[in-house]
Amino acid sequence: MTNMQLGDLAQSYQLRSQNALLKREIADITQELSTGRTGDLAGAVRANLAPIAGIEHDLKRLDGYETAVSETSLLADTLQNTLERVQEESQELSSALLLAGNTYNPTIVKSASMNARESFEAMVATLGTQVAGRSLLSGVATDQPALEEAQVILSAVESAAGMATTAADVADAVDAWFAPGGDYDTLAYTGSSTKLSAVAVGANAEVALDFTADDAGIRDVLAAAALGALVAEGVLSADPAEQVELVAIAGERAIAAQAGLTSMRADLGAKQAALERAEQTNSASRFALEMSRYEIISVDPYESATRLEAVQIQLESLYAITARLGRMSLVDYMR
Repeated sequence: MTNMQLGDLAQSYQLRSQNALLKREIADITQELSTGRTGDLAGAVRANLAPIAGIEHDLKRLDGYETAVSETSLLADTLQNTLERVQEESQELSSALLLAGNTYNPTIVKSASMNARESFEAMVATLGTQVAGRSLLSGVATDQPALEEAQVILSAVESAAGMATTAADVADAVDAWFAPGGDYDTLAYTGSSTKLSAVAVGANAEVALDFTADDAGIRDVLAAAALGALVAEGVLSADPAEQVELVAIAGERAIAAQAGLTSMRADLGAKQAALERAEQTNSASRFALEMSRYEIISVDPYESATRLEAVQIQLESLYAITARLGRMSLVDYMR
């Protein structure tokens, strides 16, 4: 039977400790081989954590930029679709109004005016499009609708032009109603006069979706549609010839309004392109930062495999020593 003395106990404890250390080291090296990342970051950077901290800070900042790009792109794309639908509606209406204005047929004129009223209602509804509860064309008042209800607006326009006796006078009254400083500002537009501020979408890039239903491009298409709808509201009912003239003027105004809306859409398209460039720049920056981080925290697979083999040999040797010590007896010692 082995005679265990104090020295034997200390030796046994030392062997167990060494065994635990070697197993832990094997686990760490195995983890490094599977992840490709060092388990001793402080040692890898020689206790200088500033570079890796700077990289992590820049990556988090990029996270913010990428979120801003994603959210702003969604708003921009939806707004572009909104303006496109309004323009298509206005273009179709202009053709119908001009055709009616050239027929001198009261029935066709009335039908075209009713079409104008439906188009006006559709435009107002479209311009009220929201994304995640945010109005697109209300300025900073994103929780408010951009425009009053279509029938409320038409009723107000009719009241302003109802006393006119000629198509030209009606057109002038509608122009005044929709002009900056006119009733449109208080009776139709329900958003804020303050436009949205620019959003940082990159290290040196900002994009502002500063469009509102108060812009001239939108005023003009709505004014043309409202003008065409007044015949259906009973304006100039005592003079059919003037009603024909009014519809013709509305058609011409609808065509002229396309330039302003096209300009808005082009401006918005430039901002969409800027968002795409920011997304590409951010992606390139992220790749560069992640490569720099990889160079700092990565390990050499060959070196790690060599270390693992060396530690395994040490552990096997330790097992052999432990087993040999466990079999020793007084008889073996005296031999």
